[in-house]
Amino acid sequence: MASEIDVDRRVPGVAIVGLRGEHETYSSSQVERELTNALTDGCAVIVDLSHTEFLDSSVVSVLLRSRDDAQVRGVRFALVVDDSTGWAVRQLLEVTGLTAVFPIAASRAEALAG
Repeated sequence: MASEIDVDRRVPGVAIVGLRGEHETYSSSQVERELTNALTDGCAVIVDLSHTEFLDSSVVSVLLRSRDDAQVRGVRFALVVDDSTGWAVRQLLEVTGLTAVFPIAASRAEALAG
């Protein structure tokens, strides 16, 4: 499955960055660019992984740096992980302990409610 990134800014002050498919080194710079743009604009960031099948370490590093940047800027950063998130992504987050590092919501609505 190809990788896609869509950014939804319909909620004022929030950027929802949806990652679809498989994301690895090839797409990590685009993921980083979208997250950096949102944070530079002062937006809270929600990364929707509900349609993500695979993430490699380069994308996880981008997510960690963006989370740190959000903390410095004083804006919210959260991941959306639900039952439709790819098994490999859910396993990666659980096995590495990243479920304790990232704020994780079960839906966009839950993440927006914060």
